[in-house]
Amino acid sequence: MLAITRQKTIQELIRERHSVDVSDLAELFGVTKETIRRDLKALEDVGELTRTHGGAYITDGVRNDIAVSMSRAS
Repeated sequence: MLAITRQKTIQELIRERHSVDVSDLAELFGVTKETIRRDLKALEDVGELTRTHGGAYITDGVRNDIAVSMSRAS
C-alpha cells in the first residue's frame, strides 16, 4: 500500500475513533511501527493530528466547556 493511501485511511480511522495506536495500525496495515510513526509524523506536520507516545489523537469534536464564575464576596 502506498504511503498516501495508508495516511488517508489513518485520517479516516482517527476521525471515527478520535485516537489511534501505533501497534494496532502497524498490524492493520502489515507494516512496521516505524512506518506508522513516519505516517503519523507526516499527518501531524500538516495539522491533522497530535502524536503521543504510542499513538495519536485529534481534538475535533471534543468539547471542554467549563463554567467559570468570577464573583467575589465582600
